Amino acid sequence: MEMEKFQETGEHPELEAARQRAANAVPPLPEKSTLRPYVFFDFHVNKNPAGRIVIELFDDIAPVAVSHFRNRCSEGASDTFKGTAIYKVLREQAIFGGKSNRYRGGVHMRQYPQLRHCQRGAVSVSLTGDEYLIALTRCLHRDDTHQVVGRVSSGDDVLERLNMLSTDSDDAPYQRVTIARSGFTNAAGTFEDFDEAGAGRKKESAEEAAQRLKQEASQARAALQDALQAGLGQKRKAGAPAARGSGSGAKRSMMDAMLGGLSEGDSEDDEDDADDGGDEGDDDSGAAAGEGGSQEEREVEDRAAGGGEQGAQQQQQVEGQGGESCEGQRQQPEVMQQQQQQEEEE
Repeated sequence: MEMEKFQETGEHPELEAARQRAANAVPPLPEKSTLRPYVFFDFHVNKNPAGRIVIELFDDIAPVAVSHFRNRCSEGASDTFKGTAIYKVLREQAIFGGKSNRYRGGVHMRQYPQLRHCQRGAVSVSLTGDEYLIALTRCLHRDDTHQVVGRVSSGDDVLERLNMLSTDSDDAPYQRVTIARSGFTNAAGTFEDFDEAGAGRKKESAEEAAQRLKQEASQARAALQDALQAGLGQKRKAGAPAARGSGSGAKRSMMDAMLGGLSEGDSEDDEDDADDGGDEGDDDSGAAAGEGGSQEEREVEDRAAGGGEQGAQQQQQVEGQGGESCEGQRQQPEVMQQQQQQEEEE
């Protein structure tokens, strides 16, 4: 009967069942890898330590969702998971937490269908990014609201303790459960770092950090000095103008102050060029001074000669006026005598 139906329609019940099983097949979570990033949560129950869980993140499969979750694990983030509480515990189903008043929202998480809530310990973030979920069993229906980003790699005993918490009618635990610390770690959970910038780097003290920064600054300075010397290390040609030599020397002095000194050879060449320029300037100044002195002497002599001629002319004029005055004085008595004689005769 089934064969006849297959021959007529090309469909066989067993083939249809196989296709349905393949469609409903759920891929398992990826194999564990120490090359992936890891984060940790330290839980407190009523301010008492309850243990640590370490989470492996699938950044090679869901990079966007993992980046969002990992950033919130940093204690320096404005919306960090640190200090947030578990607000719902569905026994043998899931744990919900991570909501914060500091969360700004505006996120719509991309979904990755190859990562699903297929086993206990799957860790996911809501599609709006405001909360996390830790699966306590297989719960595929959570794929509609949350995106899996990782799994619990260690700390299953802590999950079991959280699973057994007593809750009220709204599934909220009676005891306050918070994340006391969160940050970045290694696969074993033995390394701690609380800032994104230092993830994957050995934890260091303040003195070690200061020494490292000093060394990095020294290396950067040396690299800059080498680059400047390569660009300005060409020696100047002989006989360059003194002004150019002095300007270049000033620039080099500034660079010496900034970078701790350039090559001594270049500095000595600059000084020689400056000295040569100074000697030439002195010679030119002396020649100009000599020419100026000769010209002034000629002007003084010309003025003296002109002054002599003017004096002679003025003397002649004075003598002429004096002669006329004397002659007039000699003629005056004779005229008076003639006038007196005429009056007597009359």
